[in-house]
Amino acid sequence: MIKLFKLFKTKRSPMGISQIFLLAIVGSMFAFSSCKDDYHYDDEEPGWLGESIYDELESRDSFSVYLKMINDLGYTNVMQKTGSKTLLVASDAAFDRFFKDNEWGVSSYEDLKEGQKKLIFKYCMINNAYLIETLANFNDGELQKGTAMRRATGLEVTDTINFEDGSTFPESEWWDSHRSTGMYLVRDETNKPLVYFLQSALDNADITNNDFKFISGEEREDGDAYFFSDKVIERDITCKNGYVHVLKDVLIPPKNMAEYLESDDDVSIFSKLLERFSAPYYEKKLTTSYKEKYVDFQDSIFSKHYFSNYGAQSQYPETHENAEDLLDYDPGWNSYNVEGSGLQYDMAAMFVPTNEAMLKYLTEGSGKVLADRYGDWNGVPDEHVADFINHHLRASLLLSVPSKFDKMIDNGSHEMNVTEEDIVEPYVAVNGVVYKTNKAYPPYSYIAVTGPVSFGENTKVFDWAVEKNEFDLYLESEESQYSFFVPSDDYFEGYIEPVSYTRSVAELGKPGALKFWYDDDDKTVKATVYDYTGGTIGDSIGLIDNYKFLKNRLEDLLDAHIVVGGVETGDEEYFFTKGGSVIKVTNGGEGLNTKILGGGNLDRGETVNVLEVYNQMALGGNGYTYVIDKPIQAPLKSVYSVLSTTPQFSSFYNLCIGFQNNGVSAIFKNGKKVDCEVFVRKNNYYGVDYNVKFFNNYNYTVYVPKNDAVEQAISDGLIHSWDEINSASISGQDSIDAIYNLIRFIRYHFQDNSVYAGMTVDANYQTATAKTSDTTTILYTYKNKYFKLGVDASGGNITLTMDKAKYYSETTKDEIPYGNEIKATVQKDDGLYNIMARDYVFNKNPRSTTIGNIDDSENSTFTSTEIYSSSTAVIHQIDKVLTFE
Repeated sequence: MIKLFKLFKTKRSPMGISQIFLLAIVGSMFAFSSCKDDYHYDDEEPGWLGESIYDELESRDSFSVYLKMINDLGYTNVMQKTGSKTLLVASDAAFDRFFKDNEWGVSSYEDLKEGQKKLIFKYCMINNAYLIETLANFNDGELQKGTAMRRATGLEVTDTINFEDGSTFPESEWWDSHRSTGMYLVRDETNKPLVYFLQSALDNADITNNDFKFISGEEREDGDAYFFSDKVIERDITCKNGYVHVLKDVLIPPKNMAEYLESDDDVSIFSKLLERFSAPYYEKKLTTSYKEKYVDFQDSIFSKHYFSNYGAQSQYPETHENAEDLLDYDPGWNSYNVEGSGLQYDMAAMFVPTNEAMLKYLTEGSGKVLADRYGDWNGVPDEHVADFINHHLRASLLLSVPSKFDKMIDNGSHEMNVTEEDIVEPYVAVNGVVYKTNKAYPPYSYIAVTGPVSFGENTKVFDWAVEKNEFDLYLESEESQYSFFVPSDDYFEGYIEPVSYTRSVAELGKPGALKFWYDDDDKTVKATVYDYTGGTIGDSIGLIDNYKFLKNRLEDLLDAHIVVGGVETGDEEYFFTKGGSVIKVTNGGEGLNTKILGGGNLDRGETVNVLEVYNQMALGGNGYTYVIDKPIQAPLKSVYSVLSTTPQFSSFYNLCIGFQNNGVSAIFKNGKKVDCEVFVRKNNYYGVDYNVKFFNNYNYTVYVPKNDAVEQAISDGLIHSWDEINSASISGQDSIDAIYNLIRFIRYHFQDNSVYAGMTVDANYQTATAKTSDTTTILYTYKNKYFKLGVDASGGNITLTMDKAKYYSETTKDEIPYGNEIKATVQKDDGLYNIMARDYVFNKNPRSTTIGNIDDSENSTFTSTEIYSSSTAVIHQIDKVLTFE
């Protein structure tokens, strides 16, 4: 009894409650045997308990090969007298079939090497006692029932160490130092787990019998148990020291996913790409333990790992510790587990194109662009290879079985579009299922508008900008269509730097033009600064390599080079960019004939030309990518700058600037404060000169009446000039009323939303003047809402309808329609229309920065400035003033 109790205590396993209770009863029977001389089990054990594992197998006539293996490996005592084991065994008939056909090429038991015997025996031994159904349970702090599909085995890592000569090592620098000498290598230093498919786990994971058949090739019925594709033909043989389950065939340890790819010539192209991300790592602990076990061993042991974001080894060796080209997970990691769950619960999956599929991909679709750029798969850089491989890796097998193929999405929430017909052959590895496929599944980024930029030899600057500003998440959306304009690196010059331009406006320094270029050695973008005095690019005056500065300016450029919805219709000329500015596009949809102009390009009298067009829509992507010969330059002039320097706008400008010149920032009307500023320049709101106070990071239209129209409005008493307001004739409340009426009059000329002559628009838009009465107006503006303007743009003209009060006949009470007095039109005779402006907001006052030694970019106050935000506007001259109510 003492021995039995000690065995139970020291060999305790995570058995079910019923098993522990059962052994406890047996123990109690022996414990009290001295008290009851006639007790039935004093001299014999319960018949249902069975023999030891060894004796049970020996008592049968069909396991002689397995028993011989147990004896040869020195496990006789363990299987006969001690231990708490689960053993998966194969009959002599199964071994007969095995010796006729196996991957090792052995034809008899005598041909088996000791290491091979260990693989067969120890891999099929679990160091605890489990019934078949209790194998589906595991404990990760609390008992998880019916969810396990993998479990560690008795096979030790030291049983899998082999010496490999360098002829089979991957063709990469990480393996070169060992190529001539070879090494002792394990494919992973973690245990190779068993994979099994039990009813409760399949039910809980919603894996069907058809899924299992597709994966394993075996028909199963409800209740069947399989280890890999090997069926359990006799289960739950109860022995004194554990359980025996009989398998139909001999089970040798399958490979992990990466090993399998190495061994299959049909997927050698994909496997070779995968091997770029592998390296040998010295295993100090394993080497030490192996030397203790085999004292004559004096070498070193290495393990093979894949550089990944998740796995046993996530970093490149030595000097490449911060490399960014990583796989999503290590496909050679035996103990792979889905993050946040135990090894038992799930494993991975891979979709691996055959060589034929890989080569076919390079001849069509997005793959052809890849081939045009890099030639063949050997020429594709690691960064693109990593993206390609990762799109074929799946973190969870439970979400990647055939019945769930149609629901699979990638990390960017794009559909994978895998079908059962795509699968050539599946393989169940120890850490996942490999699906060999007859097609490739490239990342959506390959067919999105970012694809040509990523692959382009002359688009490295924008590729860097997209990555660093994380625009790839935006530009790879399937929900939108884009026109993406990308300056060629060969012509990426002439970007007028807004802060230096601001300093030149204030006559504090030279304006600077930047040429962005990609430094292949440092793998980053830099910018050379050129003197732009007089509007001509002159000598270089410095170099900028400040990351934050470059990232900020290129983000601003990206915003000006993306049009949501596309420009390919050919029906319109003006399009909003992502940043809110507007570009003029002629010959839209005509490919190389397309011409583009931003506000800055218009000011400089230059046209942006198209060098190449990539129709990503034809590949199933989300738009068109245009490689262009210069950057699209957003407007540099502010609304203030345009109004203050255009003589034909002087009367309206004088009304606007009068609040500032007369120190009137606010008044009180009916007990409420009324903000009266039009233009401002203040802390944390710095612009090129002055910004419109009521702009708020949006796009606007400013309607400027002709000078004589403004003067006529003053003459008619509709508004008062500043001379009148400041004269002795107006004072007290009259002065307040005059100012109040004037600011409301001015703000009614500022409209939300930019509308250009050349657009087709028929809509009502808000102005910046709020309605304060209950009077019913033509456009039905509610009280305390902003007055509207009716805008009809067609045929290149714009007609405005003012939000006047409705009036009625005193006799009939019918509404009397207005005549032309409610209409205003945009004037095009003098070309004072479609004038683009932009109010920048910088994080610092540009006037207080000093460019200084531009090379000292870390300490230069100039390179610490950022474009914080901006508002854009289009300015039109109109024939009359706009009034309301």
